[in-house]
Amino acid sequence: NGIDLTFSKEEYSQFKYGKESLAEQFALELLARNWTSISTQINALNKEKVSIVVYGAPYNEILVASTILANFFADFLNKMSRNIVVHTGKISRQHSHHDDYGKMDATKRLESLAGETFEFVTNPDEYDIAIFVDDIYITGAHETRVYSLIERSNVKAKCVFMYYAKLEENVAPPEFESEINMCAIDTTDKIVEHFKQIFDDSDYEFNTRTVKFLLSQD
Repeated sequence: NGIDLTFSKEEYSQFKYGKESLAEQFALELLARNWTSISTQINALNKEKVSIVVYGAPYNEILVASTILANFFADFLNKMSRNIVVHTGKISRQHSHHDDYGKMDATKRLESLAGETFEFVTNPDEYDIAIFVDDIYITGAHETRVYSLIERSNVKAKCVFMYYAKLEENVAPPEFESEINMCAIDTTDKIVEHFKQIFDDSDYEFNTRTVKFLLSQD
């Protein structure tokens, strides 16, 4: 499709479908790239102890892949300095999508999201800095909705958005994200190989996408 990726699409797909060690790897890479920026913001607060809350993507009961990424990110961040304390937070969503979100363009994504409500379960104003982590930025629909929640909730905490990868120009076809999501399981043989590997190695975390996929199989 002419888009140069800065990561392995096969590993990204395995991460999206439950491979926990890749969530850990991506979180460490994300923190390494952003630690200088984060530490600058921490130091600017000029406080003896800085509190940080890290959010992944909104979910109801079952975690999504980016929330698992965010949880690892928070664990690593908590070990970076003695003058910070890091917690994980939650944003709830009303329902989970059955349509393939990765095939939608920005307009359709916003339309799909328009009927549901995001709500803070964890109040960001109980912390100095709120970091919102997601795995990939394609259309910006997710950030638009979270930013709307921030404004509606009149959040006073310093808010930061971070992504493992971000599309620099909106030149990707709508099905681009779905293609990289699915590439590790786009044939029967790959499906069997992927799930056998992660279950045999106990290297998995059930997430919303994985559960919906497995329940859809014969």
